[in-house]
Amino acid sequence: WNVQLEPDYIVQNPILDLVEVKKKYSGQISRLVFIGRLSVEKQASWIISLGKLTSLPVLVIGDGLLREDLETQSKDSLVSTEFLGFVEDPWKNIENGDLLIVPSAFEGDGLVPIEAFKRNIPVLLNDINDFRRFALPEINYCLEIQGFAERISQFRFNSEKFVVPESCVEKNMTNRSPSDAASRWIEILSRLA
Repeated sequence: WNVQLEPDYIVQNPILDLVEVKKKYSGQISRLVFIGRLSVEKQASWIISLGKLTSLPVLVIGDGLLREDLETQSKDSLVSTEFLGFVEDPWKNIENGDLLIVPSAFEGDGLVPIEAFKRNIPVLLNDINDFRRFALPEINYCLEIQGFAERISQFRFNSEKFVVPESCVEKNMTNRSPSDAASRWIEILSRLA
């Protein structure tokens, strides 16, 4: 990751079919959410900066080496932030009015956004090549912190604008069943044997 080499093999993470009923997310954005490892490449500090720029509270789900720094940044910025740490099923904490922010500087498979798409959760992604491969509408991509803040302000009362269309979701779910991943691994390992 974060190198200009093409990988020899790619196996997408499998996604299980959702048993839960998909919720409808719409209306005013009332909270910004970050889900993931609190490490440098995930750029979790952007969520605190966005909370300050938009005057919105923040929910951080995940843990890592930067947690203490983020807690300090939150206090210093006077941003109302809740840190949940690691949560087995982070999606149970998502409510109507939440907007998932994925500011990664680079990404592998991008499991958090993929799972959000599948659940109809409004999402904004950093405009990087690793996320461009999802081929989402332009509205879901933002450049830098200021771009995120402007997009949030522009559609503050229409969070549904950030829900990924079903046609894009379906394309991004291709080859993500557990049997597809297993078949791909068998193929790769057979070549290497």
